[in-house]
Amino acid sequence: MCFDDASNQNGFGASILLVSTKGAHTPISVKLDCDVTNNVAEHKACIIGLQAAVGIGVENVRVYDNS
Repeated sequence: MCFDDASNQNGFGASILLVSTKGAHTPISVKLDCDVTNNVAEHKACIIGLQAAVGIGVENVRVYDNS
């Protein structure tokens, strides 16, 4: 799983990419509905990605952040 946050004049968002061991890619983009700092946005992106992975039955995850 790779993730990153983004911010602009319209607010904060998060991008997550789940990549399977077989090479399948599942991109996820969400808008965060609250004012947050960059660090909080990064943590929320990680949590959303982990929740998505669990939701599709993933049992082992490697997490990569841009920081």
